[in-house]
Amino acid sequence: MNNSSYRSEYNKNEKRFIGISFITICSLFLLILAGGIVRSTGSGMGCPDWPKCFNQWVPPTDVSQLPENYREQYLEKRLHKNEHFAQMLEKFGYVETAKQLRNDPSITATEEFDVVNTYTEYINRLIGAITGVFMVLMLVFSIPLIKQHLTVFILSIVTLIITFFQAWFGSIVVTTNLVSWTITVHMVLALVILALVIYNYSVVKYKHLESVKVSIPNLRVASLLTWVSIALTLLQVIWGTELRESIDHYADFWKGTNREAWVSLTGFIFKLHRSFSIILVLLSIYTTWYIRIYFGAIKRLRRFSSAAIVILALQIITGLILANFALPYGLQPVHLVLSSLLIGALVMQIIMINIYKRNIALDLIS
Repeated sequence: MNNSSYRSEYNKNEKRFIGISFITICSLFLLILAGGIVRSTGSGMGCPDWPKCFNQWVPPTDVSQLPENYREQYLEKRLHKNEHFAQMLEKFGYVETAKQLRNDPSITATEEFDVVNTYTEYINRLIGAITGVFMVLMLVFSIPLIKQHLTVFILSIVTLIITFFQAWFGSIVVTTNLVSWTITVHMVLALVILALVIYNYSVVKYKHLESVKVSIPNLRVASLLTWVSIALTLLQVIWGTELRESIDHYADFWKGTNREAWVSLTGFIFKLHRSFSIILVLLSIYTTWYIRIYFGAIKRLRRFSSAAIVILALQIITGLILANFALPYGLQPVHLVLSSLLIGALVMQIIMINIYKRNIALDLIS
């Protein structure tokens, strides 16, 4: 393949799919940002029910629009739904988790109506619903591509299924009053969905790449380094989510005061999260160096590896500011979005590597 083949026009169906998948990717990043804002502002229970908000498609603007015993009503509904979820966990063998869920005192906590928290969570849900529509359109627009890109069609189905599960699990997050492990699962699922959409977009967008002589063994090493980076980044995200849960615990304990001490009080989980970032930085530096040495002629691969290390650097900087300057308001969502951008850059990197591996294999066959 040469540069002219790379610049060849896409057919109408491919252009349409590339367009909707790109919009979906942007929407997913916006959704992750909105989720981070919800988390950092403590608005997660701004809507005590799901999918409606206070049993309305457009939530109230004042507590006078709610019945006097609204807190008890929604608590009763949550506990009823939570019991069904606990029974389901037991059927799948998670007896101890179900027991802990039933006995967790935080689940019975209720909150006063707060219009800011309510509409913060409501906007988050609206963005989620719009993103879901884009997911459906992705599947619809992938149907004409079945002959050319069967994998894209299959993954579009898988992505939509995971999205529906994610939406249902969002109701569980609300039902359990933001129990820590449910938030972690919810975040990881969001990153999985993001990675799948980016993959589908890239398979069609980069169906042709410029012809470059590269070594299969070197591609395998680059692939391994990238997969390890993705796995470690996901692990770091999980630890970061647990760190946030620990911080929230101390924030509640101190009633929002003594903010500068919250991070230091988390102890081991903060030290683990901080120390692990050093491993990620070293791995990213080595991976970027390796790609530049052995794949210098592949501009897009170089760009994505460089983007990954820049994003990681920004993430480290925001993490240091959060840890040392009493968790400045508004910076946590930025830190979270940088994590998702890092995952996106690494996914693009592995896609580029796999395309070249496939192209070399096809050349050998032909």
